[in-house]
Amino acid sequence: MRGVKAHTSIFKKNSELMLKNEKIANSFVELLVFPTYVSLCLIRTILVSLGIFIIGFFVVDLVHVEYVIYGLIGFFLFLAIGIQIGILILSWKIKSDIYNIVEFTLEITESALTDFNKINSK
Repeated sequence: MRGVKAHTSIFKKNSELMLKNEKIANSFVELLVFPTYVSLCLIRTILVSLGIFIIGFFVVDLVHVEYVIYGLIGFFLFLAIGIQIGILILSWKIKSDIYNIVEFTLEITESALTDFNKINSK
């Protein structure tokens, strides 16, 4: 009976490790495909900033000359803000992915050391 419980707990631990392994592998693959990773984070914020910029034309009533000034300065300001927010979100995402990879590596090392100690104690 004791062997069955040990086998069940090992199987449960291995299945949890495999599920976590797939999540970490997906995060690692995203890091490897860095241009896609960067573009997805930046494009969203740039599109939101551009949307706010375009909506601003309909909300604010300006004279025709002021439209040109607003258009040039506003476009570059909203573009800069969008890029900065995108870089900030990207850095948070990279930090979280690297933390998950390091945590997973430490868990694997811990389980390997535990197994090694069990083998040595027998």
